[in-house]
Amino acid sequence: MRGASDPAEMRRRLGALALATETVDEPTRLTAIRARLPRAEWPERPIVLPAVDAETDLDAELAALAPAEALVIWADEASVAAFGSNPLSPETRGPAARAGRAVGRDRAPAVAEFWR
Repeated sequence: MRGASDPAEMRRRLGALALATETVDEPTRLTAIRARLPRAEWPERPIVLPAVDAETDLDAELAALAPAEALVIWADEASVAAFGSNPLSPETRGPAARAGRAVGRDRAPAVAEFWR
């Protein structure tokens, strides 16, 4: 975000923007997301979902994990652009997925090293 003095400031501003954005109610959003899933059941294996409390910031979230270690992978500029103004829009799903896979390929060696 332009004008941010450092990454933490950028994350705080982005979180504030997300919280202030007018969105549809939660039941409506969940219905839309469920319609895009192949099935409603959770897989029979562990699943890890990253999340950040938008009212704090990533540094606070990571500090709360101590003494665990975390590897943070950011969306690059191409990924952010691919999300568009509505990252949940079906129109941006393909471009965002392709951009995300490119980030994944780029960061895969760091992830492999982290898990060793």
